[in-house]
Amino acid sequence: MLQHIRTILQNNISQSLQKLQVAILPKDIILYHTKPDFEGDFTFNVFPYIKQTNTKPQALAHHIGNELLAQKYVEKFNVINGFLNFVILDSYWIESINVLINNPLQYYFNNNIRTIVIEFCGPNTNKPLHLGHLRTIFLGQSMSNILKVGGHNVSNVNIFNDRGIAISKSMLAWQKCFATETPETLGMKSDHFVGLCYVTFDMAMKKESEALKIEQKETTWYKEAQTLVISWENDDENIRTQWRQMNQWFYDGFYTSIQPLNIHFDKHYYESETYSYGRELVKNGLLKKQFAQKNNGAIVADLTEFGLDEKVLLRSDGTSVYLTQDLGTNNVRHNEFQADQYIYVVANEQNYHFKILAKCLVKLEKSYADSIFHLSYGLVELPNGRMKSREGTVVDADDLMTEMTKTARDYIHSLGKLAHLDSELLLDIQQKIGLAALKYHVLKVQPTKNMIFNPEESIDFIGHTGPFILYAYVRIQSLILKSQKLEHTATNHNQKYFALHTSERKLIILLNELDVMVTESIAQYDPSIIANYCYQIAKSFNQFYHDCPILHSEFVAFRLDLSQLTANVLRQTLEWLGIDVVEQM
Repeated sequence: MLQHIRTILQNNISQSLQKLQVAILPKDIILYHTKPDFEGDFTFNVFPYIKQTNTKPQALAHHIGNELLAQKYVEKFNVINGFLNFVILDSYWIESINVLINNPLQYYFNNNIRTIVIEFCGPNTNKPLHLGHLRTIFLGQSMSNILKVGGHNVSNVNIFNDRGIAISKSMLAWQKCFATETPETLGMKSDHFVGLCYVTFDMAMKKESEALKIEQKETTWYKEAQTLVISWENDDENIRTQWRQMNQWFYDGFYTSIQPLNIHFDKHYYESETYSYGRELVKNGLLKKQFAQKNNGAIVADLTEFGLDEKVLLRSDGTSVYLTQDLGTNNVRHNEFQADQYIYVVANEQNYHFKILAKCLVKLEKSYADSIFHLSYGLVELPNGRMKSREGTVVDADDLMTEMTKTARDYIHSLGKLAHLDSELLLDIQQKIGLAALKYHVLKVQPTKNMIFNPEESIDFIGHTGPFILYAYVRIQSLILKSQKLEHTATNHNQKYFALHTSERKLIILLNELDVMVTESIAQYDPSIIANYCYQIAKSFNQFYHDCPILHSEFVAFRLDLSQLTANVLRQTLEWLGIDVVEQM
């Protein structure tokens, strides 16, 4: 098996430094891609080692460079202000294509296999999915896929926040404003009907608050909703019946919405079931004096020793809070999975919440307290500002997916190339392109950053977009199809005299970096690393395609293999992002 060039360079540089009495492991040698302004494939910075070697930067760089030059992989080197730039032999890059063509992850190894549970989606059952939920879903599923590529044992879970004040607000609005209506009578998708009730409640509560000049929590609307919460926790059967109907409407709509998204859950949890486990944990914590009870009866966790605040775990009226549910859910999960890590994909608005969750588990002396990891992500905003569910100013997930498919349809129609396809196949292609645009636009952004969603920008076929990457893949399929109709002579890929074109070389170097991208993406819990790598591959292939003859070249066999490897990497990385390729466009 061909060794990865990074591994070779790291081993050789480590050995070279050890000869100068610098003890450094190969894995600690950092290599960079050489900047475009300079000649080279990889760059090594010698400055961190000049004190240890008592050597000037130029001399140290030349010492290492000459030692590597004696190896069979380095063609030449140059030194720029203490930065050592290596040029790798074309023969290595050519041979690497033979190695990678059947397995693009040939070089990837991971000896630290973990069992991981990753929670994402987590919808409230009082409203349909919106764009913010989609970011959670896309991040969670893609991160799960990438972790599995890394060899980890991953289970995807979701929790339905199906009880509490939010769903009670929708229930109260249904009682007061829509008692004789159903989704069917109004001709609405069922989860949209639940959302209509929620928005109606909020408008009525605000109207009463403004009219009486009182706080919203002092309105009769809010107080009645809170009464429903208490009645529900006291097992009032009439309230439970209404609650089950309301939630079923949500579930029917939810599963319809996620069906085209290519996501998978190994298990669903329900807050209505797990909150009781949390409540028992809290009560037991009180008995063990891990928690305290206030004069009004509320049970609290004093987290000031961790630099946090006091946190209510059970209200004075005995009802639970979100944290109560999370304590119960995490305990149930650990009993089921015994995982090494529990990842929560939740917006950065909940950063403090997860700090509190972890410390409450510490107070409860749970062995898995340190296994909690919050994959925090920024908010999704619109060009005209932030979305607000209560005011109904959100981008509905169903409407957005429909609009993206329509935009893809209009673009394909303008090209006029697929008019011969039957309507079912054409619709499938349109939906895949639309979803690729949506998913990629979300996933190319680093999770910790806020993002502005611009539908028009996301569907651009010549920009930094999903459709642009799909088009590169389709171009390769067309190229390979054409090649099958031509006669060409196979080329020996290992010819030493075969000089690579600059754009050809850049593409090969990028393709050799797939394992590095996987490692970085897992280490940083960041699917955008894969997304942006995928774009760089597509862009680099387009440059190679423009610069280098393929079907009418003496190196046609090699360049077709290079093209096929590019398609394999594009298809694989897009799969990890949850994006389906199309074969024609």
